[in-house]
Amino acid sequence: QFEGTGATINSAGVGINGATFAANGYTIQGSTLTLGSPGGGPALTVNTGISATISAPVGKAGGATNLRKEGAGTLSLTGSTVSVDRMYVNAGTLDFSGGTMTVSTGDFIVSNTTAAATYNQAAGTVNYGGNWLAIANNGVGTYTSTFNLSAGTFNANSSALNMSVRANATVNISGTGVLNVGAGLLTGHSTTTQVRTSTINISGGTMNVTGGNIILSEGNSGTSTVINQTGGVFNYTGGGSLYIGNWGAATQSISVSAGTFNAANTGVQYLAVRGNASLSVSGSANVSFKNLQVGHPSVGGTGTVHLDGGTLTLDSMGRNNGTGYFNFNGGTLLAAAGSGSFMSNLTRANVRNGGAIINDQGYQITIAQALLHSDLGGDAATDGGLSK
Repeated sequence: QFEGTGATINSAGVGINGATFAANGYTIQGSTLTLGSPGGGPALTVNTGISATISAPVGKAGGATNLRKEGAGTLSLTGSTVSVDRMYVNAGTLDFSGGTMTVSTGDFIVSNTTAAATYNQAAGTVNYGGNWLAIANNGVGTYTSTFNLSAGTFNANSSALNMSVRANATVNISGTGVLNVGAGLLTGHSTTTQVRTSTINISGGTMNVTGGNIILSEGNSGTSTVINQTGGVFNYTGGGSLYIGNWGAATQSISVSAGTFNAANTGVQYLAVRGNASLSVSGSANVSFKNLQVGHPSVGGTGTVHLDGGTLTLDSMGRNNGTGYFNFNGGTLLAAAGSGSFMSNLTRANVRNGGAIINDQGYQITIAQALLHSDLGGDAATDGGLSK
């Protein structure tokens, strides 16, 4: 246990099975700090109100080495390399701003207990080779665990990003941070009925989902999902499918006011499969989908698109089931391909004060949908009209 007065300690290649920091100001530097593999893995505990730094490289002795960050304080890893098999940020904060972190085969979990936890990355590269990257994996819905990426790259090429498995989860992408996820994005994975919220805030940097499905509210009706983008880039590619509002009455929303949101997956794209779901485009946003459909062929919720600014590019827009609305209000709707049913079968398409601006980009398109004067409360008696 590190207590008393903080100090800088030189590691001479020692091995540890755990440590507790009970006082501020401790830094471990020098040669590689080798973690053993006791039951459950080495626990590095930083007590409440305490900060500690490990600037030495961190390695493993062999076997299954699980690094567990415990305690409500902050542990900073700034060394050139960190190498473990599993990573559990179970409480408090883990800051990574070093060179390269390798988490080879097992889990990477931010909160696997009943406590809130935070992971911050401000530099370096994380290479995660497992298949369970989870934020708020355990506990109850009254707390929030957070994943912050402001610089550097986090590669999870074999894993989905699993959010709000059992509690609230927030992911913040900003600055120059890059998050690469190879097997999808899932919110509310557990079937527990706990009410909880998944929030993704993108103000800069890039989030790439390069495969798998995106399912917002995967497992139960208690999970809401909010994606707020005010900058940066979001890319969804690969052969998976997009389900926005997969279950129940919880509300799912994607709001983009700046930056680029590109849903270029080749699978289906459903808005409001069962729950309420909305897509809002405003400001200088550049948003693109392929064939966006409200509802599933066998079931549907209420899906609404708000085009208040920016550009929305579509191959087509329609409704399988449920209730579907499209509100034109000053943004530009762009055609990405020729279509005999570019917009059709929606419950209603409102032309609001900002008007409907449609650019076919030279493609032959047919809009069978009636474009009607807005019936929304507060809109002017004369709408903004239609511009082609």
